[in-house]
This record gives sequence, C-alpha cells and structure tokens, in this order.
Amino acid sequence: MTLSEAIDAVSPTDGLKTHRSWWVARHAVERIEGTPRAMRLHLRGGVSAPVARGAVVLLREAGWLGATAA
Repeated sequence: MTLSEAIDAVSPTDGLKTHRSWWVARHAVERIEGTPRAMRLHLRGGVSAPVARGAVVLLREAGWLGATAA
C-alpha cells in the first residue's frame, strides 16, 4: 500500500502529510517545536515526526500552529 492509499483509507481522520513519508493525525500531536526550517511534531508514545519546510504552510493554514508559533 502506498502512503497516499493509506491516507485515503483513514479518511476522514483529521491529519496532514508532514513530510515525504509521514502522515500525522492531529489528535496525536502533543506539542510542536522548532522553527519553520527545522520543525518537529512530538506525538503520543514518544515519537517525533519531521515537518518539511513546505508543510509548515499546510500546518498554519489548518490551524495547527498557534499565533505565537514560528
């Protein structure tokens, strides 16, 4: 199964593709840290997901980043 097929399979779960081979469910995010050039999402269970620079815009548009986030 490709990542695109897996994303379609869990639809309509609220989540975003944050990096080439990463999709993250919004409810799993505990905190976000870093700058737009080096951002990471810290998830439940101790996993840390990378955020591609281009995905920062998607996170911001989806309301994942607070007003004070970089």
